[in-house]
Amino acid sequence: MKNAKLAAFTLAECLLALFVVAIVAVAASFGVHSAGQINHQNLTEPVAWYHFLLEMESPKRKLELRKVTHVGVDEVELRSQINGKQYTLACSNHFVMYLKGANRGYLPLYGPIAKRTLRYRQLDRQRVYVEVKNREGQTHHAIICFANPTHSGKQPAKKPS
Repeated sequence: MKNAKLAAFTLAECLLALFVVAIVAVAASFGVHSAGQINHQNLTEPVAWYHFLLEMESPKRKLELRKVTHVGVDEVELRSQINGKQYTLACSNHFVMYLKGANRGYLPLYGPIAKRTLRYRQLDRQRVYVEVKNREGQTHHAIICFANPTHSGKQPAKKPS
């Protein structure tokens, strides 16, 4: 019999090809995972912030600015022109912004936020500048425009029909 050489790959070439395929697979997996995280963060974070702003300026609540306090922690005192109830916009120990009613009820609005990063600054009788940093390090800021304040502390009188 003749000693014929068959065309074939060596063991080293096979191992090298396997190594290259493994590196490409790991890189693709990492890229897909990273893209998923970025899209999730990019979508949910602004939505939560804008939802908070919409709740504050909602015509369903018609919140009227009373005052901004800076005693210990920043808080915004509000009153609903719809039901006349008093509310406080504050931050919990769990670093969540919430709207607290006088009878201990509360509505979580935005969070989690970084420790000691929530700032309110009253601009006039109707507007408050809000600045906050979330735990991912993104800073959000906005001017909230509350309902026009009524001159008395009572609800506006309804016009007879």
